[in-house]
Amino acid sequence: MRADRLSRADLHVHTSFSGWRSLGLLDAQDCYVAPEVAFAVARARGMDFVCFTDHDTIDGALEFLSRHPEHAPRVIVGEEVEARFPGSRQWIHIGVLDVDEALHDDLRRLRDDCHALIAELRRRGRWFVLNHPFQ
Repeated sequence: MRADRLSRADLHVHTSFSGWRSLGLLDAQDCYVAPEVAFAVARARGMDFVCFTDHDTIDGALEFLSRHPEHAPRVIVGEEVEARFPGSRQWIHIGVLDVDEALHDDLRRLRDDCHALIAELRRRGRWFVLNHPFQ
């Protein structure tokens, strides 16, 4: 990587580990691409860093890193958490970066209250984004 240019990162990459809601007769997934393929495509497109943000799981990123530890400096473990507004059926996707297993467990525990989840991320100083807020 040249020092005279900014780094590039794709911070919202789904893989075959991203499940999705059942759509009636269809049991569709958000993505059917293996983590290795997603990583290779992102790198081929000029990304210096790749953040796996599968839906409500970090398993794809962890499995990728267990098979390819040499890529650890270029991988950001993330997660797209589907969190709910309390007392409502409304939900929002929160993209969280730098997720480890302990944080993942806490995110799972807090996902029924998006306000509490965001407060916890702020308390921990974690970087997060509200993905596609107008969906």
